[in-house]
Amino acid sequence: MSFARGSTRGAEEGDSDARRRAIRTFVAALAFTPTWVLPYATGSLGPVSAESAVRAVAIGAVAGLAVFLLVDGVDLSGVSDAVSVVAALAFIAVGTAVVWSVLSPDAIPAFAVGSLAFVWAVALGGVTRHVAWPRFAAKEE
Repeated sequence: MSFARGSTRGAEEGDSDARRRAIRTFVAALAFTPTWVLPYATGSLGPVSAESAVRAVAIGAVAGLAVFLLVDGVDLSGVSDAVSVVAALAFIAVGTAVVWSVLSPDAIPAFAVGSLAFVWAVALGGVTRHVAWPRFAAKEE
């Protein structure tokens, strides 16, 4: 799948950008995982039952893969940086308000587990599609 239209050189640059973005997302997930796991290790976030954790991981992973597949091909290069930052901050604020108003305080630890699964599903989806898959496809040709 090409992200740039036109010449082959543009397609190669688009693929290279997608690879770099996938690796950057993976490194970010790897870097932020300890900050999400630390509250469980210290006990400050609260206990999560195994049943709740499995359900949260399944829902988070499925949602993460769905979001990755929907957003992966979207080209936002025409959107200014200021609009992107404002939109991201608004999305975070609205999402946080919705989560706090919908979930009970007892469900927040499970939500955090699902959020971590979401982030890892997006990261692994990107690495699989843009880093690993092209290498396997190149070997078959």
